[in-house]
Amino acid sequence: MKILSSLLLLATAIPCLGQQQPLEVNFSNVSGEIYAVTPRQLRLVSADVMSISENGDSFLEAGLVGGITFTTPPFVSGSVAAGGTFDAGGEFYIFSPYDADVTATFAAGTWKRHLLPDGTSNYLLMAQITGTMFFEGTTYDIHGLTVQISLNTGSGEFLGSNNSSGGSTDATALP
Repeated sequence: MKILSSLLLLATAIPCLGQQQPLEVNFSNVSGEIYAVTPRQLRLVSADVMSISENGDSFLEAGLVGGITFTTPPFVSGSVAAGGTFDAGGEFYIFSPYDADVTATFAAGTWKRHLLPDGTSNYLLMAQITGTMFFEGTTYDIHGLTVQISLNTGSGEFLGSNNSSGGSTDATALP
């Protein structure tokens, strides 16, 4: 019985031996300006990519290694000031001189206001993206997730423009 169990375990493991984990590239960014294009649409400009890593390994590149810019589609509910949700559309770009670029659109996302204990607020954008990634000489279809955080807006709501404290984008190659 032990031999049969061992053979079954080995048989289920064999198909996995030739498989590689999917390519996942992480882009970490700082700074930039988030501003309202309209009362229901956001744009991020001048965000600096500070690191690029592959499959969770140490940084492939670090320092000022590129930029991120995006424009959300119009919100389907809520507003820039109150927070809201958006569906597919918009534009999302990561550009770098280090053979790592993303051209995508949003699949869906949220922009949420977070009230802090001291009465001030931060806003958090969390969104799914789909598109293509050019990485080390190959173009991949990708899906991914981006998270971007605004700097503290003080005691009021988001009033049209604020600095970004940074964020992170993961892009995973589709099989």
